[in-house]
Amino acid sequence: MRIQVNTEEVFQTSSFLKNQSAEYEQLIKKTQTMIHDTSSIWKGKDNQELVTKIDSFQPQLLKIKSIMEQYAAYLNSCAIQYNQLQQERMMAARRLA
Repeated sequence: MRIQVNTEEVFQTSSFLKNQSAEYEQLIKKTQTMIHDTSSIWKGKDNQELVTKIDSFQPQLLKIKSIMEQYAAYLNSCAIQYNQLQQERMMAARRLA
């Protein structure tokens, strides 16, 4: 069995995912602000119900963002560990000679 890992691609994917999670968080905040701003032109129980419903989604949306960040950190850690393993194996191979 042969395993090949392009650690640069793993690092890039980790960075991309981290950036996407930050963008996702900004979109969550922007959406929430827009919904709350509707209260200035749309009054009544139906508007309040909408605002309440959107606010109730906030914890789940932030959990998704957190999972994205955790996965990005995991990918970064895997790439680092793989690079370290390669270095250790290369040093061990040199000692054989």
